[in-house]
Parts: sequence; structure tokens; C-alpha cells
Amino acid sequence: MKKLKTVLSFLLVTIMVCTVVFAFAGCKVDEKPSGSGSSTDPPSGKSEPKEVKWMLYAYGTVKLESHLKIYQKLEELANVKIVPIPVPSDVYKERFNITVISDDVPDIVSVRSVGKTANELGEKGIFVALNNHYDKLPNFKKYIDKFADSVPHMTANDNNVYSFPLVRDNAPIPAHGIVLREDLLTKQGIDINSIETVEDLYKAFAALKDANDGKPVIGARNGLENLNLIAQTFGTRFMIPRYDKELKKYISPVDDPNLKSAVEYCAKLYKDGILHPDWASMSDEIWEQSVASGELLVFFDNMQQIAQRNADLRVDNPDAKLAAILPPKYNGIRYEWGGSAKLDNNRGTAISSKTKALDEALMINDWLFSDEGVEFVVFGEEGKTFRRRDDGTNEYIVDSDWETGTGPLPTEYGSGQNVNFLRVMDESLFNDWHIYGKNKNEMEPYCKVYAEQIYTYILPPQKFNQEQVEKLKELQTPLDTAFQENLVLFINNSKSMDEWDNFMQTLKDMRIDELVALYNETLE
Repeated sequence: MKKLKTVLSFLLVTIMVCTVVFAFAGCKVDEKPSGSGSSTDPPSGKSEPKEVKWMLYAYGTVKLESHLKIYQKLEELANVKIVPIPVPSDVYKERFNITVISDDVPDIVSVRSVGKTANELGEKGIFVALNNHYDKLPNFKKYIDKFADSVPHMTANDNNVYSFPLVRDNAPIPAHGIVLREDLLTKQGIDINSIETVEDLYKAFAALKDANDGKPVIGARNGLENLNLIAQTFGTRFMIPRYDKELKKYISPVDDPNLKSAVEYCAKLYKDGILHPDWASMSDEIWEQSVASGELLVFFDNMQQIAQRNADLRVDNPDAKLAAILPPKYNGIRYEWGGSAKLDNNRGTAISSKTKALDEALMINDWLFSDEGVEFVVFGEEGKTFRRRDDGTNEYIVDSDWETGTGPLPTEYGSGQNVNFLRVMDESLFNDWHIYGKNKNEMEPYCKVYAEQIYTYILPPQKFNQEQVEKLKELQTPLDTAFQENLVLFINNSKSMDEWDNFMQTLKDMRIDELVALYNETLE
């Protein structure tokens, strides 16, 4: 009994000592100064931030790997830690495919230029069906409702929406158009406003060649894609199959006489030394340098280039002026062109179905559709990078250069990344946004006129079922290759136009009619 009392006394003393030690230890923790805790400690009332990996389409001068303020803003908003994974644009599609094959898709993924693939992968369970979460996407949903007629253009065959698109909200989109050096045409005695027919346009090209000491004046940074604007001027396209607005169906190049006329026109440009011999393989960098230096005097490209390239030209020539014209008439008709839908998922963003931060990923993307989010992405912070005018529009108060990547907006905020962060383009942004530069007024009127008179309809959405997809894979690629390779040969005068009928027969033998029928099935 005595031994038992001794043991119990020892245990009691031990417990009391431990209690005192822990009490003092607790007091010592409480005595720490405010804010001296570990930097990894979650904010008061918040859980530990979740890691969100974001695969970004890297282009331009913004350093996406930096801890940009756009990341900081989103991290604070959603209580996350963003891990950016920037991938250069020239290898993006390849890396995108690798992440899918390796089953290692990050939480958020840019689907720039892989929009159709994103839908196909969404149907296979790779990406989240956003329409199942509209209750958590109020800012995004308002655009879905506003542009309901564009939703079919971005939905998959199962009618789900798998990517956040770029919204073109009442903005005169800086569309592709026909642009020439007006100052040099004037010196050659040609009024740019007198160009009414394709014949007038050819004379203008020839006059510019004379003004350029006999050197070629037309180049292209995307080969046939750029020359396609000439084809559209002729009421056709350098792509197959072509949707005919009047017939309301897709037609075969075999049944399109305007196609041959457009190719003959381009072949004459090449033969007469007006079209640059390297037009089909010219790099983006060489093309930009050639236009900026005044070596090339004509382009068929994004009219946003007008302001940028005029600024370059005027460094040495204050009177230089690139200006756009409406597509001239062919056989008395000024053809209208098919434009983009208001919801453009070719510049979209998707969420991995395996993410462990779904609510946070939804919150991040939805905020980018809010007025606050769009303003932050474009202008930064009020009082720091922009001020609000009396009329409610914004004005930059800091100098930034997005082409060279200098100044706080591109280097600190990440502004200028219209593919990754900007989700809405509207009229106010068109008027104020940095990307249009100080010479925006030289571009804006052309974009508006093109929007009103040329890009007057939207091409129909293409939705193929699984059986059609398999047949499409069998037919489309070999036909595209044969079609485009032969067009280049004809335009470069490497193949005589006398062989045109044989070319059409080759397309028939390759089952072009089946491909056209496949596309027309999507219209039913």
C-alpha cells in the first residue's frame, strides 16, 4: 500500500510539472509580436491556400513566370497559390497534347488554337463542363445569356461548354482587311478611294511596285491564310470546303468557278513580280520588319497592324501612311465575308476535371469576366496606373511599351496578355486600350466599316458526331494537304493553269464530295 501511494504521488507531481511547462510554453507563444508567425501560415479565418497550376500560352513580352500582380490579385481573391506554367506559342499545341497523353493536365489550361480539341477532350472527361456550374459563374453566365446565339459555336456535341471564351462585346473587332501605302499611291497619281474593282486593285499594286523601284510589294506571314483575303474578295476561299452564304450550304471547289479566277489573279501577281517570291514561307518576324521598314507596301492581315506599322514607318518618314480599303468588287459584286462569333473559344481557357481546386478555379475565371477583372487586366489599378476621366472612361498615367516589354503594366501587372487573362473586349476598351496605340484613330474607322459592311454574318458551327469525326480524320487531312500544296504551285507558276481540270479531278478522286457532304450534314 505504501509503495502504491508513492507511485501515485510521483505520477501526480509529474502531471503538475508537465501542466506548468505547457502553460508557460503557451504563454511564450502568445507573447510573440503580431505578424511574426510563419509566412506559410494561412490568413486568419482562412484555410491553407490551395496550389493552382496554370498552363499559359506564352507570347509577346510579358514574363508570365514572374509573380505578376494579376496572380497576386487572383491569389488573394480565391485563397490560392498560382503556379504559372508558361509554354511558348510555337510549341504550345505539342505541349498541350503531351499533357493530355501523360494524364498530367494542370488545373487551368489555355486552349488557344485547340478549341475543337478542347471540346473533344471535354466529352472524354478531361475538362470540366462549365454549364454544370453556372450558379458559381454569375459574371460569365451574363455573357452566355447575352450572346445565346453564339453559344452553339462553342459547345461540344454533347451540348456542354468546356472552355471560357474571349467575349467580343460590341467592339469593332480589329479584323483582317486589305491595306496599302496610301502616301505612295497618291504620289503615283492614284486616289486610294477610287479602287472599286479587282482590276483597279491590280493597277494599284503595279503602281506601288513602280514606287518600290520594281521590287515586290506584297508579302505574307501566314502564307495562304493571308492570301485568302484575295480569295474572299473573289467570293471564294483558299480553304475547303467553303460555306456559301447564298446557297446556305458548303460547296466543293470543283463547283466553284470563282476559285480558279482568284488563283489566276494571284499567279499573275507572282509572275509580274508584285507578290514576294517567299510569300508562302515568310516568317512573322521578317514580314513585320519588311512592312515596318517600308520594304513591303501591301498586306492582307489584321488591321490592328495599321497603327503599329505607321508608327514604325514615321520614325524615318513622317508622311508615310498605311490605309485600308474595302474589298473591291469582282464581276460587279462586293462580297461579304463570314466573321467570328461573339464567343470565341479559339482563345479560351479550360479547367481540368481532376483539379482539387475546382471552386477556386471557377472563382478565378469568373472574376476575369467581371467589370473589375477586365479593368484590372487592361488598365491595372486606379491611381497607380490609370485615372478615371469625368466621362467614366480610363486614361493611363504611366508609360508602358508592350512591344519592348517595358513599364509597369507589362512587367508588373501582366497587362497585354489578351489570350490568357483578358476575357471581354468591348467598345470602351477599343477606345482606350494600349494595344491600339497612339494612332488608333487610323485603324478604328476601317474596323467599324468592315464590321458594318463586310463581316456581316457568322459562319455556322460545325458539330460532328463520333462516326463523322472518324470519317473526317480520314478525308480532311489528305485533301487539305493536296489542295493547299497545289494552290501554292499554281500561284508560284510552278504548275500551269492548263492543269487545273486535272487538279479538280484529283480532288474528286480523293473524295472531296464526301467531305463536303459531311460538312453539310452538320447543317441539318
